[in-house]
Amino acid sequence: MMKTISWLAIVLVFTAAEARGVVVKHAEANTRDRVTSPLPEQVHLSWDGDASHMTVTWSTVLSASTVVQYQLTKFDNTSQPMEVNGQQTKFVDPAKAQRTQYIHRGVMVDLLPKTFYYYRVGDGVTWTEVFRFRSLQSGSDWNPRLAVFGDLGVENAQSMKRLKRDVLKGRIDMVIHVGDFGYDLNDDDGRVGDAFLRMMQPVAATVPYQTVVGNHESFANFTHYKNRFTMPGGNDGMFYDFTVGPATFVVFSTEFYFYLQFGEEQITRQYTWLEKELKRLNHLAARKKTPWIITLGHRPMYCRFVE
Repeated sequence: MMKTISWLAIVLVFTAAEARGVVVKHAEANTRDRVTSPLPEQVHLSWDGDASHMTVTWSTVLSASTVVQYQLTKFDNTSQPMEVNGQQTKFVDPAKAQRTQYIHRGVMVDLLPKTFYYYRVGDGVTWTEVFRFRSLQSGSDWNPRLAVFGDLGVENAQSMKRLKRDVLKGRIDMVIHVGDFGYDLNDDDGRVGDAFLRMMQPVAATVPYQTVVGNHESFANFTHYKNRFTMPGGNDGMFYDFTVGPATFVVFSTEFYFYLQFGEEQITRQYTWLEKELKRLNHLAARKKTPWIITLGHRPMYCRFVE
C-alpha cells in the first residue's frame, strides 16, 4: 500500500536582542519604499532535499559580507554558534532606474533532522533579529504538512494572517508558492518585490519557501524571479525537483511556451531534463522509496488562454 501524504493546504483567492554586534529588526512592511542602508532584510529559507541542509537567502542595498550563524539554543553573550560564509550576487534591475541590490545566499549544514535551530544573518557585525526553524525529517517514512498556493500579492493578501499563524504555531513544514508573486516583483523598479519579500519574511524565514515561476514573473526573462529566490538544480529555479517524505515534487516552467521572445533553447533544455527526471523517478526502486510524483507548474496542463 502506498504511503499517504497529510496536506494542510491554504487556498487563496486569485487576486490581482542579541550577542556581539549590532542587531536590526524590520517591522513587517507593506510599503514599497526600500530603506537605503546596509541592513539585511527579506530573509527566506529554501530546501535542496537534504535534511542536513537549509539554505537562507537575503538582500542588502550595499555590498556586504555574507555570514550565517546558527545554533541549537537561543543567542546570548556566551553563544558560540556555528558559522558559515556564503556568496553575494549583485543584482541590477534592468528597468530604466537600474536599481541595485545584493542577494546573499548561505547554506546551513550538518543539521540534525527534525530539530529546532536559531539563526541570524548579516555581515559579521550587523545582524538580523534571530529567527527559528525546524530542520526537516530525513527519509520517506513521514507525512509532511504543506501549504500550497499561488497568486499572492502585497495588496489584499487576505491569507497571510492565517498562513503566518499556522507557520508560527508549527502546523506547516513547508510552503510551496506556485507562481505569481507580489504583483509584480519588478513593479516600481523592484520596490514591490522588496515589499513582498518583507511581508513574507515571518513565514519564509521560519519554514522552507519553495517557489514556482508564473506569468507575472516574466519581466526581462524572469530576471527578478531568478535573482531573488534560491532553488536547487542549477537552472535558476525555473525547473528542478526535490523529495520531501514519500513524495518527489517536479517543478517546471509553464511560461517558456508563452514567452518565445526569450528563446526556444530553454524549452528544449527543460524538456530534455524533464524526460530524463521522470524516467529516473518512475524506476521501480525509486517508486518504492517515494511512490508519489507530483508536478508543479503555474498554468493548467491544458490551457487555451495566453493570459
